[in-house]
Amino acid sequence: MTSQWTILPALAGVLSLGLAACGTTSGADSPDAAAGGESTRPDAAASGGAPTPDASTDTPDAAAPDARAGRADAALVPFDAATVGGDARTPGPTPDAGEGADAGDPCLPDRHAWDLEMRGLVDTYCGQCHGDPVAFGAPYPLIEYDALFRPIGGARPVDALANALTFDRMPPAGQPHPTDEETARLVAWATCGDPPDRPAGPAGLEVSAEPLPAPAAPPNLPFFDLRADEFPLAEDASNPYICFAFDAPADAQGLMRRIEPLLDDQRVVHHLVLMHDREGGRPGGYECAGIFEEWIYAWGPGEGPLQFPEGGLRLSPGDRFIVQIHYNNGGHFPNVRDSSGVRIYYGPDEGPEYGLTALGPTNFDLPARERTQTTGYCTFREPVDVLSSWPHMHELGYALESTILRADAPADAEEERLISLRGWHFESQWIYSTPTRLEAGDAVRTTCTFDNIRDRNVGFGPGTEDEMCFNFVYTTPPLNNPFCDGPPPPQAGADPFVPGECAPPGVMPGALPWVDGALLEGQGADPVGDGREPLGMWVLESGELWMGSFQTPFGVIDGVNSRYSARGYAMFVGDGNGYVDLQTSIHAAVVGGQALDVPLGGSFSGPLHAGDAATPGTIDVACGQFGERLTYAVDAQGRLVVGTRFDPGIPVTIVARFVRP
Repeated sequence: MTSQWTILPALAGVLSLGLAACGTTSGADSPDAAAGGESTRPDAAASGGAPTPDASTDTPDAAAPDARAGRADAALVPFDAATVGGDARTPGPTPDAGEGADAGDPCLPDRHAWDLEMRGLVDTYCGQCHGDPVAFGAPYPLIEYDALFRPIGGARPVDALANALTFDRMPPAGQPHPTDEETARLVAWATCGDPPDRPAGPAGLEVSAEPLPAPAAPPNLPFFDLRADEFPLAEDASNPYICFAFDAPADAQGLMRRIEPLLDDQRVVHHLVLMHDREGGRPGGYECAGIFEEWIYAWGPGEGPLQFPEGGLRLSPGDRFIVQIHYNNGGHFPNVRDSSGVRIYYGPDEGPEYGLTALGPTNFDLPARERTQTTGYCTFREPVDVLSSWPHMHELGYALESTILRADAPADAEEERLISLRGWHFESQWIYSTPTRLEAGDAVRTTCTFDNIRDRNVGFGPGTEDEMCFNFVYTTPPLNNPFCDGPPPPQAGADPFVPGECAPPGVMPGALPWVDGALLEGQGADPVGDGREPLGMWVLESGELWMGSFQTPFGVIDGVNSRYSARGYAMFVGDGNGYVDLQTSIHAAVVGGQALDVPLGGSFSGPLHAGDAATPGTIDVACGQFGERLTYAVDAQGRLVVGTRFDPGIPVTIVARFVRP
């Protein structure tokens, strides 16, 4: 685990994240013709059904084999990235000519069977994106027989089609799927009767909730459009993320009641995202991979508007917005000029005000070639009503579950589920109706299961090649907290401390207690002691994080309402090395109401240099990224005090105090 027990680098990292390369989508129903604007392009309406609710859905145990475990191995069979929903920056190898056939004699599926049945099936289940013309960034059509056998990037589309169907990578979840019998016939035809082994287990997306309804737009509500202005897209444009900044109309205020997509050239629009602009984005179109703002809404193929049953999101005079569009001109269309965007309906300040918060861990690492679970907690300090859940992972996700932990529930109470999803598809992300009342002290535990089939570790990050584990919830009142990921609440039960990457071998400290610390403005003092050497084990008792200034790029830190919790240990051993292992959860409140809950870890070690009564000892950091040097001393109360200073843009001093266990 990368050491990041510093608020500014971590918060800056979190704030620099974006929906760029996230592929996030939302909504429940297909947009109607009006949602597509007055485009003369191909029909902007996207067809498709909702995912299948399944009340029995559970997040699988990290070690449990199931369909995706089979798919994790099967996914090593080559795929064409664009056909099966991958990203051009992280494609796997491409399929050989004819899965299971002699590479020197690739199979040529029967033309008569294509004309009689197969073309109709492909058109029905793949034609929305892979029709003629293609749509939503698909790289080629699949409905012309001869074109199926022309290699593209060294791969035949017919082989990618067979693999995508065999391993349930396409069509995306939420879109019409062929029956098992239709899939078997298509794959048998495409592989000349020699299909790859199909993994056992359930196929498709299983969710414990229904999609949030999106009825017709309320009558007589004013609206305004935020659209690209004939943005030119090159023929070879592959996965650019383009941002367009807008001012809301001067007279627009109240609550945003409904947000719907306006699709112009659906051939090249993969998804779009609406965000608040707090930084003053440039007008026009500019590349913006990695941008991170306050998320409001996102759309992707087959999905529709967001509409609140009553009330909505705050709209104030002077608000600025960013529409981020993920383009992909996979069909290499010439002379593309796109004017897609969103339409915002607003009304008077009546009804509940909502806000959007991400529940889930923001600091994790997925080992290569393993199934891994990662968990985050959010404890609610005030009562809120949850309207909906919007799960979000990237390409390695398999399952997500958000579980409610009631503060007043007896120890043997059955856990209450907010949402549970398995069979995740990156290309189909929905907003689900999960109406729930959470009282003060209640918490939500969000756990994601990933199958990292890659040959490298994958960490939390903004790109499709990275991973995320979020359940975005619309709540009223707003939490004014874009991320909520803190320490486990007492009702979560035992919470063993997991040693970090720089821990000494064999150390298992058990369930260390969380302690409260302070977030302060200024510069902390160096440790002062009498020169005693602190050999042995120490447990964290208290500490402070000092910032040279509360003026930060994301606002002014509110010291009164900011806090952090931490736990950890220090060990000084006879081999001349010192070890410090910490887990910290920072709640950074910003003047004006916004806040961030960010979990941070710090594991480091290095050679000791003894001090004396006038000078603290030092640890030269050889493992970890917690500054270059730490100072330490045993104070008059017999506590081990460890400190460090560094400057990630604002001077930071960290002071941690440890006692004997």
